[in-house]
Amino acid sequence: MEKFILCITALLSSFALRAQDYIITLNNDTLPCRMVQDPRKTGLRPAGNYRDGYSRIAVLFPGDSLRVFDPGQIRGYYRNTHGKGLLCDGHFESLKLQEATSELVTEAEKKTFSQAFLFREKNGEYAAMYKLLRWGRRLNTYYYVVKKEGGDTLTARLLTGRKSLRAIFCDEDIKSEMEAVIRKTKRFGDMVDAYNRLKANARKHRE
Repeated sequence: MEKFILCITALLSSFALRAQDYIITLNNDTLPCRMVQDPRKTGLRPAGNYRDGYSRIAVLFPGDSLRVFDPGQIRGYYRNTHGKGLLCDGHFESLKLQEATSELVTEAEKKTFSQAFLFREKNGEYAAMYKLLRWGRRLNTYYYVVKKEGGDTLTARLLTGRKSLRAIFCDEDIKSEMEAVIRKTKRFGDMVDAYNRLKANARKHRE
């Protein structure tokens, strides 16, 4: 019975640790904290700057010390529970956003941002996909990808039209296969999954 209680206690402690909000510093240290759920209650103004979790976050450390972080000041953060508005739960990473060029996107797609906390939707071995939500006249969703081989892993590239998708995904060793995927599917997530799968197969064949 005593062993059973100790086992349950260990499991609960492990769950509590996993469920904890935290930030990741530039030195890659993980610091437990509590994400501010309602910026108005902490006196932060304007509260709108803290309501989406993509442009700025406010956190409370043990002892109730309040800190505010912009993208680039920390590597990222994890929020355990969904907050108010667009404050999503999950993993966010601080990334530079590659400016979209007129050659690749339409005028309506040119709205880009220099740096942001991006929500990580997929994390494959060769590419990860991220999401950014922004309010304009309506809620806009932007998808980005970071390739983990032979490039800048701190810069996210905007996923838009077919021309930009081919430039991002059609590496020489999987070019024909990825071109077929891009023709057949409109879902960015499926393209990222296919890219990771095809790159893994290409590596196996080289070995």
